[in-house]
Amino acid sequence: MSLETMKNKLNLEKILKSYLLFGGVYMIFESLIHLSQIRLVDVKSNWPDSALIYATLFNYLYGSFALFLAALVFYLQKNLVKNRNLINLLAIFAFLHASLVVFLSLNFNFDLSFAQFNSLRFWIPIYNFYLLFEAILLYFFCLLVYLWNKK
Repeated sequence: MSLETMKNKLNLEKILKSYLLFGGVYMIFESLIHLSQIRLVDVKSNWPDSALIYATLFNYLYGSFALFLAALVFYLQKNLVKNRNLINLLAIFAFLHASLVVFLSLNFNFDLSFAQFNSLRFWIPIYNFYLLFEAILLYFFCLLVYLWNKK
């Protein structure tokens, strides 16, 4: 392995570690948003109790999953080489999740559907574009992992 190849690989590893750190911080914020139930503020007086309980359940489940994912990526970034298989698995999941997010944002107008209840879209006025941006970040993670594996 040449010196130039080693430098490129080390730079790519630094970028991947930074990206995982960023993703972990992002997932902590996601978990706080969902565990706090703040997205249901506008619908509490409008939705039936059964729908509110169902949404609360899924907010807690997603918030818990997001917190687990944050812990996982903080662990993974400590030793990329040792955790290569798990990082590859995470990249596959990221690709599938990004594809699902793209499908949903292209087939459902969340901006229109959530217009009456701003808290459902966390007061983000262009929610569909936000979802597409999130998918792009996930696809970029997949690309980073792919390039890291090729070197």
